[in-house]
Amino acid sequence: MGGHPLPEITDICIKDISGEIISKFYHADKLIYHCTFRDDGFILFDGSQNEIKEFFDIRNSCHKY
Repeated sequence: MGGHPLPEITDICIKDISGEIISKFYHADKLIYHCTFRDDGFILFDGSQNEIKEFFDIRNSCHKY
């Protein structure tokens, strides 16, 4: 895992990236629950399959790494 502060730094970076993705997502009001822990995420979404595909398209194009 590297140095001692790296898990906390990862949390901060993932929170920033998640916020950026959700701010670009047109159907964000249909996200019932969204949480992350380190580099894992969990989403409950009340929408169509095409709408959630849009979310993943945004996510996959948002960050280079």
